[in-house]
This record gives sequence, C-alpha cells and structure tokens, in this order.
Amino acid sequence: MVATTDAVGTGPSDEPVVARSGPSAPGAERTPLTERDVESFAALGLDPVALRVYQQTLLADEWSPQQLREHLQVGEDAVTPAIASLVAKGLLVPSQEVDGTLRPVGPRVGLTRLIEERDRTLRLAQERLSQTRQATQQLIELVDDHDTRQRSSLEQVEGRDHVADRISELLGQATSEVLTVLTMLPSPEAMETARRGDTVLLERGVQTRMLVLTGHVRRSREYAAYLAELVGLGADVRVAATLPTRMILVDDSAAIMPTDPDDPGAGATIVRHHSLIRLMRETFESLWREGRPLGDDEDRPDRWEPNELELEVIRFLGRGNKDEAIARRVGMSLRSVRRLVSQISQELGSNSRFELGVICCDRGWVEATERR
Repeated sequence: MVATTDAVGTGPSDEPVVARSGPSAPGAERTPLTERDVESFAALGLDPVALRVYQQTLLADEWSPQQLREHLQVGEDAVTPAIASLVAKGLLVPSQEVDGTLRPVGPRVGLTRLIEERDRTLRLAQERLSQTRQATQQLIELVDDHDTRQRSSLEQVEGRDHVADRISELLGQATSEVLTVLTMLPSPEAMETARRGDTVLLERGVQTRMLVLTGHVRRSREYAAYLAELVGLGADVRVAATLPTRMILVDDSAAIMPTDPDDPGAGATIVRHHSLIRLMRETFESLWREGRPLGDDEDRPDRWEPNELELEVIRFLGRGNKDEAIARRVGMSLRSVRRLVSQISQELGSNSRFELGVICCDRGWVEATERR
C-alpha cells in the first residue's frame, strides 16, 4: 500500500499509512511494558498514547491510523496528535523505499538519541542550577554581611568607665574632625582628663568644634577657663542657651550619644550607620549656626541676672509653689511657666529643680529659710 505523507500521509482510502519493513511481528505483547515503564517515558515527552502508537508501528509491517485507532481502541483525536509527536521527535521518519509513507526508527537509535539529548539538557540544566546555587549563596552572604553591618552599626556601652574608654579609643582614631555637643557640666576631674585628650587631638591637627551651654559657662569659672584654653589651642567653641542632647561625631564615621539623656549613668550608644550619622551632623550644623562664639562679655560667670518676672518665678519656686500655683499668681499659662523655668535652668546650668534652688540661694535671689 502506498500513501502520501501530507499531514502524515493520506492513502487511497484517505487514511495515512505508517509502513514498516521487516518480518511481520503482530501484536504488542512481544514487548510488554508495565504502567511504571510507560510513565517513565514522560521524561522524553512521550505520553502513553504516543508510546503505544510507537510500539505498534515497531511491531507491525503496516498500520494506518484507522488500524491504530481500532487496535489501541482510542479516538482519532488521540492518534493523529500522537503520530505528529512521534514525527517531531524523529521516531517516525519518511520511508526511503516507499514514497509518502512513514517508518519507525528503532528504539536502539531513536530512543537512545532522545535519551542522550535529554541527558545533555539535564546536564546543562544541572550546571546552570549549580551556577544559580553559587550565585544564590553569594547573594545570601552579601545580605548577611549587610545585616551584620546594620546590626553592628549600633553598639551599646554600659558603665561610665567603659564609656570613657570607648570615647578615648574613638577620639584616638580621629583623623580629620570631631564635633561635640556638651549638655552636662563636667566635674574638675573630668575636665582634667578631657583636657589631656583634647590637647593631643588638636596637636594632631584634627579640627575640633564644640557646642556648650551658656548657663554652664556663666556658672563655672573653671569650665570657662577650660574652654578658653581649648580655643587658644585651635578649637572652635560656640555657646547656646539650649542644646538637645550630648553627642560626639568622629570623622563622619562614628557618633556617640547617651543611651538615656536623662540618666548619665545609663551608658552610651555608638552609632556607625551612615544615615543616622548624616542626620546627627545636620543637627549639629543647625545648632552651630544658631550658636555664638565663646568669649564675649555675656559669657562671664555670674553674668546672667533674672528680670523682674523671672525673679518673681524664682521666689515662688523657692517657697515651694507648684507650677500650677505660680501660673495663677503671675497670670501666665502653665506651659509658659514651665518654659520659663526651663530657660532659667539652662541659663544657670542646673540639671534639676533642687540644683536650681541651690544656685538661686547662692546668688541671693532666694533665702534658704524662706517659706511660703
């Protein structure tokens, strides 16, 4: 029988013909395959119907699609795609003996070739997967390294001695600039220790700028003399009526600030995160522009004197009046009174209401025995 291979061939009976030369080998029973065997061919892109069609073409001399449908008991919509799939995979090829017919390629050649092609594809995929695994590991290490740097960008230091040691270490590593905001009046011992470190820093040519509270300068002659000495060594010092919190910035690479601004003994936090350091620098520069150089007449110790309203508020405080009572007595809002008390404390360099009372007694504004 002769048939064309137009759309896998149409013969005189309008049925495609798949031809096979060789001795007759009727029936598929000669090479039975288990269900698991059939499923394994899915790795080569052969579904069960295509595999059964391929098997039948191998075991029979001549088959038409009609015969395949009858033998396999499947519909045309299953056989036709199966034949097309086998042709695409090179398992059915045009016969060189009979024009217009298809013949099966033996499994030793056809299936082995498909297995080798699949093997090459899998090896290539495995190589790419291995490369992907390596790249993934690099990405994991990159992220882990980033996270580690982020976590280490905040260092907690506890204890005043440890804080002092860490500050000394960081200042010793400074190469270009140190910016300092001081909000606590240092003790004479602390000033002496700082003087030695600051002198070494300035002698190394490290630019040093400091912001301090006006009230502290006016309150302590020793502190004023210490700052004047730093100015003489090349430091820039400015004073301000109020400052937010203590901080030290070193070379835009590290910053030190108190863990709790209200508790000097709570330790310090060392910041290395570039975004936080940039924000702290911008804060410093803003405060620096608002400050004024140290050294004019207003910075003389004991220079500040309260006006009439401030003196009245101080006396009410000395008598033990609460802020609410003072607000009623002087005709101000509670918020305004509290703001005024805060300004007085800043001017005098006091850190508590008790300390404010002691300073006011020393200045003679409040009698120590005065009571409401």
